[in-house]
Amino acid sequence: MMSAVTVTATPLGRRWSTVLNDLLLTDIVMPGLDGIELARRAAENDPVMKIVFITGFAAVALSAQSQAPKDAKVLSKPFHLKDLVVEIERVIAAA
Repeated sequence: MMSAVTVTATPLGRRWSTVLNDLLLTDIVMPGLDGIELARRAAENDPVMKIVFITGFAAVALSAQSQAPKDAKVLSKPFHLKDLVVEIERVIAAA
């Protein structure tokens, strides 16, 4: 189990480029800046940041052409909260 976890929600309109975090959890399909571009920019600022994408679109997959960070994980919707917690723990533990 994780201990001492801090969660920071960052609206797209806010400048987040100076914030360093252990994990970015983002949807892939969003209006404006999509999750793949968000993750790419975040990884440029912090190359060791872990990235988990969530998506409700089965056809959306990460490929070499997507330019998503290479070690990003994908969790498909719908999922149970327990599944999200397990995946985040797995990703953080692999650090």
